[in-house]
Amino acid sequence: MKNKKECFILIICDLIGKIEEVVIDNTNIFEKFKNNLMTRLVDGQSFSKAANFFLEVKKKGTVSNYHMNIEIEGVLNELEFYGILKENKIIVVAVSKFDTHRKYFEEMISMNTEYSNLLRDLLQQNKIAEEIKIDRRALNEMTHLNNELVNLQRELMNTNWKIENEKEKLKMILQSIAEGVVVLSKEHLIEDMNPAAMRLFNANEQDFGKDISGYCSKIDFSTISQEKDISDFEEIMISNKSGSYFVDVTISPIYIKGVLINRVMTIKDVTQRIKEKEKLKRFAYEDNLTKILNRRAGLQELGLLLKKIEIEPFDLTICYIDIDGLKEENDLFGHDEGDKLLKGVAQIFRKNVRDADLLCRIGGDEFLIILPHCDRLKAEEIWKRILIDFELKNEKMVKSYKYAASHGIIQYEPSFKSNVIEFITKADKLMYKEKSSKKMNISSLI
Repeated sequence: MKNKKECFILIICDLIGKIEEVVIDNTNIFEKFKNNLMTRLVDGQSFSKAANFFLEVKKKGTVSNYHMNIEIEGVLNELEFYGILKENKIIVVAVSKFDTHRKYFEEMISMNTEYSNLLRDLLQQNKIAEEIKIDRRALNEMTHLNNELVNLQRELMNTNWKIENEKEKLKMILQSIAEGVVVLSKEHLIEDMNPAAMRLFNANEQDFGKDISGYCSKIDFSTISQEKDISDFEEIMISNKSGSYFVDVTISPIYIKGVLINRVMTIKDVTQRIKEKEKLKRFAYEDNLTKILNRRAGLQELGLLLKKIEIEPFDLTICYIDIDGLKEENDLFGHDEGDKLLKGVAQIFRKNVRDADLLCRIGGDEFLIILPHCDRLKAEEIWKRILIDFELKNEKMVKSYKYAASHGIIQYEPSFKSNVIEFITKADKLMYKEKSSKKMNISSLI
């Protein structure tokens, strides 16, 4: 791939832009187009700019910082054009980068000054006036041209200083921004990125020139190339050797005079926001003590299962549970021991149910086990395993209280008509019946 050429051109054109004289041309391109309109040299996108350039020079006298593209040795080069109107002629200077060509200005001005001084001396000595018919008007013309070039050099240096100063300020701002910022080419290649973006992408300056899609695969950049407006992407996950992050991404096109130049990609790390959302979600659906579903979430899940049964019937059984003697244990040993018991009970429930089953703390000492695709007999088997674990736990207990609970199991019937409360109430009544029976047995023993 050919590199772009550093260019410096000084030509003289007529008022419509026809090249009449090529003074300096390190590209050897403009000489070939002598006596042709300069618009023939520029690419299609710059054609109207070239025409407007000469119109503005005629109108204003001087024009600077006009950017146009010219193909040189098979490579499209963007040049800065400057124009000066002088006695129905337009002096045109075109450079690719001013810093590189400062020496051309200096050499040209020095050469022109030297010739002017030489001619002045010869005229004063009257040595060659007859032979080459040089008069003082020609000398004044060259002196004036030299002054114009000096002024143009000064303007270029001042413009260059301002540009460099603004670039430095923008660079400092870019470096200090907390959000990641990536400058992309039209082809989505990385041209620059600030430290925040390097951290998120685990990248460095050696990654400049690479395709951004390799660092953010969740975004389809092929669709962005068709978009003229800003594109937003929320909570995109990016992963690299340093870890995984969630980010919000905004990609903004940068246009200059209607032409797409770059895209700027801003990346905001929202990992902490995602964690907070998950935390709030747990608070909304999870019982803080036992870490299983709370009443609201449990009833909501049961309601969804009942709606599914209406569409495609399947076995659904629930087990309503009440922990025996919790109030007495709280009174005797304190609420910390009561909480410990509730957490232990929840762990035993979790151990004995399937992954598809749902555990819910209805409130206080009451729990609900939701068993989809499970009939009443299978549910009773699960309860037997829970009771065995209660006994094993009680054998190791130091405190005098015991793990014990009453339960009521009921299988869904179409007559319930997807009524969650009716379904639970039936199981609750069976649980209460068992609990009352236990109390009666204890009374008879006393």
